[in-house]
Amino acid sequence: MQPETEQALRQNLAPDFPSGHVWVNSPGRLSLFQELKGHVVVILFNSLTKLADLQDVNRMEEIAFRFNDSPVACVIVAVGMESEEEASRWPFRCPTILDPDTSAARLFGVSAMPAVLIIDSNGAIAARYYESWEQIPLEDLIRDLLNQAMATRTIAPQRYTP
Repeated sequence: MQPETEQALRQNLAPDFPSGHVWVNSPGRLSLFQELKGHVVVILFNSLTKLADLQDVNRMEEIAFRFNDSPVACVIVAVGMESEEEASRWPFRCPTILDPDTSAARLFGVSAMPAVLIIDSNGAIAARYYESWEQIPLEDLIRDLLNQAMATRTIAPQRYTP
């Protein structure tokens, strides 16, 4: 049996966050392949236009808090949000990228919101969830991905903190 080709192994590799976007709660642009290398990354894509979206933001904050001692990063992509002033109205504590032209969402293949992508420690998209993502036990999947990263020695030695 032949091993998989490099192209097949990289097929599910996530893109990186685009440059030229404004970041909130971060000293600058984050990269899945630099600052967040070896992390399990949970990315929430949300247009943040209604009060119910606050529940999504709060769930991301809860996940970040629950995995505070592990190399898990939660990032919010504020799709359609144009300014830091607009972002200041939301209780963001996680690093947040403003995506006024939806280019970040399109880059990750997200067309419906809310959407949650979970990236493993190798930078591959491990899962995609849409509307009812809050009903999925994400914490179990995150723990499994952390265990897998430990077993394959791809886990970051410490958690990135902005």
